[in-house]
Amino acid sequence: MKKNFFLNGVLFIIMVFGLVLFSCDTGGGGGGGDGDFSTVTTYKGTAYGKPYVLEIDEYNGETTFTFYSGSEESYGTAVKNGNNWTLTPTLTSASYPTFYVSVSSSGITGLNGIVTFYPGFTSESGPIVITPTGVTVEKVPVVQGGLVQNDSSLIGKWEVESILDADNSVHNLPYNEIESFGFTFTSDSLMIYQNGYLIDNHHCGTQGGHILGMGSDLAYSINGNELTLNGNFIYPGWTARKVATYSWE
Repeated sequence: MKKNFFLNGVLFIIMVFGLVLFSCDTGGGGGGGDGDFSTVTTYKGTAYGKPYVLEIDEYNGETTFTFYSGSEESYGTAVKNGNNWTLTPTLTSASYPTFYVSVSSSGITGLNGIVTFYPGFTSESGPIVITPTGVTVEKVPVVQGGLVQNDSSLIGKWEVESILDADNSVHNLPYNEIESFGFTFTSDSLMIYQNGYLIDNHHCGTQGGHILGMGSDLAYSINGNELTLNGNFIYPGWTARKVATYSWE
């Protein structure tokens, strides 16, 4: 009886140990596999001397896009059907319709529909035939909330006062009395508001004067209640002031 109990115990330990080895070997279990990385596929092309770039980010069952036409930008959610991407901007309205980009193993081949670039000042219409110039696929570390905490001086609400566009022209906001933007920072995220509506939410953190997790190098500086952002984030430059409540609240 004691012998059988001992043998059963040994078999149980061997079985558990085998399951642990199997789990580690296949990348399964908590924290294994690609859980800390997203797959980013970048399609490129040119038409009439202008570069086009479509970045597709796949992470944890969610597929998002960022589309560039020259220095203009649109972003939102993406669905693929064959060689065609259906792209729905984050701010869904008649002003920001769904549009379509065709791709191949060589890059972007075409654009259809109307693209309204953020923050709504410019747009572009297809169909446009685009010459593909390349495709890259890479694993990108995902900055999770809590991995790098935001600078405590950033936390709070910032109402945008001006933007710097691609030709270095400064536009004071609200633009034409209709455009307004706000950034709300928490310890591990950034919520972006346009005209009083939440249009995007990023997990992010800060390190060495830079905001991490935004998909591009975004430098920031704070002088009293004034915040300056510089980088390829919708527009090349932003200035904002800290507020207790937004003007639209």
